[in-house]
Amino acid sequence: MITDFHLSDHLAGFAEASTRPGEMAPVIFRDFVSSEDGVPFLTRIEQMHDGLFSRIPNLPNPCGIGTLFVVVRADLSATAYINEPLRAFARARDNVQAGAMVMLDDILDVDRLMLPGPAHPHDAVVSLLSHGWRRSLYFDFSPLHLPPTERTYDLERLLGLQQAQLLFQHRTRLSLEGWQRLLSEGWFPFSYLRAASVQRIIAHAESGWPVQELLADGSLDTDLRDAATKGSALFNHSTFQPHLEAIERGFERFASGDYISATSILYPRIEGVLRSLRLGAGANSFRVQELIGAATPSDDAIHLMPTRFREFLDAFCFRHFAPGATASYVSRHTVAHGVADPATMDRKAAAIAVLTLLQIALFAPRTRERAGA
Repeated sequence: MITDFHLSDHLAGFAEASTRPGEMAPVIFRDFVSSEDGVPFLTRIEQMHDGLFSRIPNLPNPCGIGTLFVVVRADLSATAYINEPLRAFARARDNVQAGAMVMLDDILDVDRLMLPGPAHPHDAVVSLLSHGWRRSLYFDFSPLHLPPTERTYDLERLLGLQQAQLLFQHRTRLSLEGWQRLLSEGWFPFSYLRAASVQRIIAHAESGWPVQELLADGSLDTDLRDAATKGSALFNHSTFQPHLEAIERGFERFASGDYISATSILYPRIEGVLRSLRLGAGANSFRVQELIGAATPSDDAIHLMPTRFREFLDAFCFRHFAPGATASYVSRHTVAHGVADPATMDRKAAAIAVLTLLQIALFAPRTRERAGA
């Protein structure tokens, strides 16, 4: 449903909210909230309904609205797109056939959400997105400021990130205590894992149960088999080409149960991939913290948990060690320097290496599949 309408001058306050020296803007003109925020979300969306949505002709009952996108122009003319089909550019786990139904576990990432109609940089926008019972609200009235301004960010990219946050809230719901337990075991809620697997990992961490139990009872078998046999397809960018043969060999060794070989191949390759990412960005310095930063070039992909992934790389993959005796843990350093105890180069160590490389591939520049979301 597409509806054109005109707003009364009561919205002119947004246009008058230009920032003047020494003054604060009298209104909140840009914000993002989701149902995860609870009361602040309800307050925002009810205010938006009273101030804007209720003025849309023939607006359906709120319970019947799944998506709503409103464009407001400088002359206060507006267009509302209600429950219009939305298209997204998404990264698929495996090849998706045209016309096939896409499930949540088929999607690894959402790059951008295509706008249902034109929204020029000088137009104000309001977006209501949904996934199941989850909702998110975003609005930006800054283009209506005086003097007129324009958006300088990629709106479709931003909406894609917001849709991804709705899809993958099961990953970002981890508490600080749960995260600390997870990190102490050398685990991470890897994005290649299916939603049910991530939920089990997080539930174990929150409850204080060893995540290792999930390896022992077979809960992660399907995910790890797919990662080893299909995951290398994610390394489809030229940055990874110098490493692809080694990565594929390491994945093959993991799939065959040769965990010592898989660990020996893949842990040094983590650093090699990060060095290539630094080189691709024009850098000529390769200190450990710089390499870790190269793994997550952007903090806007919230569902990939960039801050915590950097913590994981620092604490586990690049864990500091003192050269000398055989080390009782696996890291890039202990493996590359030949001091990792072979007993520690087990299925868990190899699985972490496989999943870590796949996580880096999701952050890196890449070619994406088109999918419905």
